Amino acid sequence: SHFDFLWSPTGDWGQPSNPNVDVANVKKLVKLSVAAQDGGGGTGTSKDFSATPNAAIPDNDPAGVSVDVPVSGVSSAKGLTVSVDITHTYRGDLTLTLLKNGTAVKTLVHDVGGSADNIVDSYPLTADEIGTDVNATWTLQVVDDAAEDSGTVNKVTLSFAL
Repeated sequence: SHFDFLWSPTGDWGQPSNPNVDVANVKKLVKLSVAAQDGGGGTGTSKDFSATPNAAIPDNDPAGVSVDVPVSGVSSAKGLTVSVDITHTYRGDLTLTLLKNGTAVKTLVHDVGGSADNIVDSYPLTADEIGTDVNATWTLQVVDDAAEDSGTVNKVTLSFAL
């Protein structure tokens, strides 16, 4: 689950310090490695849950916006992929945190991407990170922590590898 060997310690996920590394190809390989089909992440089945709130992200507001995705009927999850489709005029303002029943599980993004627009990406989580009982209310919290830019959470998908 560690793909940081491609960067020197000064790089980050959105901007590697190695100019010979194509970030798009690395993300593609990471997604494939945890994919339920044709990858190393499961037995070929998954169960998906989505929300399409088209929720406005409040500008420079520490409360942000929360998108709930209720999950039920899942047993023995081997991992989770969180996919987001967020429109925003300055993605470097955003922090994305995944919560389960109101408790933070993982910060997916924290002020990465600078002045680039939008976040349409997927983030893998291990079975250890999501815990044994995944039947819960999962929440994606999106916070814009700087002024002057706006955006919308278009879609959130939770895909549990079984």
